[in-house]
Amino acid sequence: MPNKICFLLFLLISSPVFAADPPDSLSVCRDSWTGRDKLFHFTLSFFLTVSSSVVIHREAKTDHFLLPAAGIAAGAGVAKEIRDSVTPGNHFCFKDLVWDAAGILVAAGLLL
Repeated sequence: MPNKICFLLFLLISSPVFAADPPDSLSVCRDSWTGRDKLFHFTLSFFLTVSSSVVIHREAKTDHFLLPAAGIAAGAGVAKEIRDSVTPGNHFCFKDLVWDAAGILVAAGLLL
């Protein structure tokens, strides 16, 4: 139980770092903070965290499922943004990663 509380506190403390303005090299994202795709990022990260947690908990038979599940969801979000950065007509968007992190945080809070 203390590990879960420490993990949630770590996420809450580090979340302002993700909410800060991105460096100039990442500011090519002209999307709105509340665009439709941001809901998609939040929802997908939330459900990926929850579903990964369930699978890890059941298959590995361990109570240490939250950190790997959050890592899977975060990795998927970063991979998508990297793919976007090399796709013609698309771009890397720091705001998408913030919404991914928000989905992971909410899922982690509910799973604790």
